[in-house]
Amino acid sequence: MSYNIKKTNGEPLFGETGLPENQIDTTRTPVALIGKLTPDYGNYQSENFVHITENFANDVFPENPLKGQFAYNTTDDCVYVCVDDILKTWTKMLSIRFEQQTNPQTGDMYYDIEEKKLYIFDETVGDYGDWVLIGPDNFKNKKTDSVVLTTDRDIKSAYYNVNLNVDEASLVTLKIVAREKMNPETNPEYGIRVPECSSWVYRMMANSYKIENNITKTEIVGDPNFELIGRTSGEALNWVINPVIFENMLQINVSGVGTTNELMTPEMDNVQWEIDIEIVKV
Repeated sequence: MSYNIKKTNGEPLFGETGLPENQIDTTRTPVALIGKLTPDYGNYQSENFVHITENFANDVFPENPLKGQFAYNTTDDCVYVCVDDILKTWTKMLSIRFEQQTNPQTGDMYYDIEEKKLYIFDETVGDYGDWVLIGPDNFKNKKTDSVVLTTDRDIKSAYYNVNLNVDEASLVTLKIVAREKMNPETNPEYGIRVPECSSWVYRMMANSYKIENNITKTEIVGDPNFELIGRTSGEALNWVINPVIFENMLQINVSGVGTTNELMTPEMDNVQWEIDIEIVKV
């Protein structure tokens, strides 16, 4: 009696006849397929387990691959997947190294820990190919952060602290968008008036250093640049952004309400402040 061996999609490997008894087939897959009643099959089975475990590690791809099969190439130390078992086409799996490969191929990537930058190899660049910077393309020592603050009738102000490293000068850019959030189910003014909104861009230079007795001092250098991008003409006219240095940290203070209607609860009406923080330091 034969074995009717099928692929995952249900396609039979040996047609309607199946794998005959007392036969070991090495022509349909990269592992030996053992027919029923085959004697002394232990060596074939053990090798199958080893080859599968090591993902067919070799400097050449395995014969008779199946679509979807993995293989580890020992030449470039990368894992490949078979995407076409008829044409025997293999595609390298994406991996990011922490150093440049000796013999890179297009699509290889590496992350430079010192530069804090990600590169990809492109064989069409120059005469022999080259590494292309993915990003970031600006500053090495760049830090980003973001936060959403909420103010309302009961809590009219809020703040967020940003740490500034000692012995560093920092260019801080704040991008702020504030908008009144009106509950469509409970706020009686929803759909009747325009929700309040406003946006700003704030830039400042901060310098942090040590003074006598190992005390840290942080101060703003020069005149901060404050730009109002736009705002509505109601309560947003009274909204305030006030970044200050507090205990050697940058404290971002915001204040304002969407409405002065005393009947409005915080659940009905509040202001949300989206703050994007970018710090370039040296």
